[in-house]
Amino acid sequence: MKKLVPGILLICLIIGIPLMILDALSTNSQFTIPKGYKKIEVNLNKQSRDNEMVYSGSLKVPKKVEFYIQSDSPEEKYLTISSEKKFIGMSGNETSFEVGEFTKNSYSSPTFLFGTGKYNIFISNEKAKGKLIIGYKEIPIKESDFERLSKIDNGNLNNPPVGYKKIYSTDLSEKYMSNETIYKINLDRTKLVGLSIYTNSKSGNVKVDFIGKNSNYTGLIYSGNNSICDQFEQTFSKGEYDIKLTSENADGQLYVFMKK
Repeated sequence: MKKLVPGILLICLIIGIPLMILDALSTNSQFTIPKGYKKIEVNLNKQSRDNEMVYSGSLKVPKKVEFYIQSDSPEEKYLTISSEKKFIGMSGNETSFEVGEFTKNSYSSPTFLFGTGKYNIFISNEKAKGKLIIGYKEIPIKESDFERLSKIDNGNLNNPPVGYKKIYSTDLSEKYMSNETIYKINLDRTKLVGLSIYTNSKSGNVKVDFIGKNSNYTGLIYSGNNSICDQFEQTFSKGEYDIKLTSENADGQLYVFMKK
């Protein structure tokens, strides 16, 4: 089961491969935006759009913005999210990604860390039957966390949160790995595990996955889309779990920290 549980992350920026999260929700509704999220509803059958703005927000303090995106249309459609300032953990101040058909217990859940200023949401779509629902939630973060993450974003990777210990680091230059285990976790009981993973790689392909018998989290770090996954915390059942690395033609370094 591939999944990502929003609300337990300080910041884990996942865009490149929108994750389908299968939860134990019981509902007959096509759309299941959780409580606490504000909602934007776009009728796709109303018109075609070419990068049309559907929302503009303004932040007076740095915040994490979590999205919960669903659509009952299989037709091609794209979201673009931009900010006045560079995204923390990404190479620029704008990102675009395709939205598939996600309904009921499946959804796409990207998360971004913004500094102060405006951020905007744009949509491009061909006129088609169905809707696109965008849930979003703005969550303030501590100034100390924002400063620490800004340092990581500037290349100082050895900046874990309090309580996290380094379990792996490597120079990615000339390192070719394909879904290889870099660290194994063996839990003798159900336990809360926290991961923080950072890279300053600017080229090539880098991806870090967390793989277990019943819980797979893919793309915690993913080239070009997220270089910071910070305080990803989840309770895991007894068993073995692998942290796997793919690195091809990459530069820079990778640091992995854990709390358990």
